[in-house]
Amino acid sequence: MLDQVEPHNGTNVVAIVGSIPTDPDGTINRENCVAIAEALERTPIGLFRYEPPADQTEVALVELLLEMLPYQRISMTDNLPMLGADSLVIVELSAVLSERFGVQVGAIELFEVRDLRGLAARLAASMALQG
Repeated sequence: MLDQVEPHNGTNVVAIVGSIPTDPDGTINRENCVAIAEALERTPIGLFRYEPPADQTEVALVELLLEMLPYQRISMTDNLPMLGADSLVIVELSAVLSERFGVQVGAIELFEVRDLRGLAARLAASMALQG
């Protein structure tokens, strides 16, 4: 259904709403979707902007997480607990990061990282130090 909804005013956002407004025939009511988007722009509670990966490290990190988690798209503003990564996933991720990136990132550090963009920056900096 998401492929039927155009970005509002050129922005790419994800909003948590109770239901998607539809017409009696079941099609998405674009006018009501626009009204919801405009209301959320004025009151951005429950609004999450999608931030795509911006460099090779971010792309590699997102590809890895898409292999491990049941999502089709992950924003760089997400964090692991927000994505539902439990302790088992975090421990596995720590091991896979070491294997794929050659960087040691502990499980506690993965739980505490503010967002995936910050984690990718840490990975890139650690890889640069290793040469």
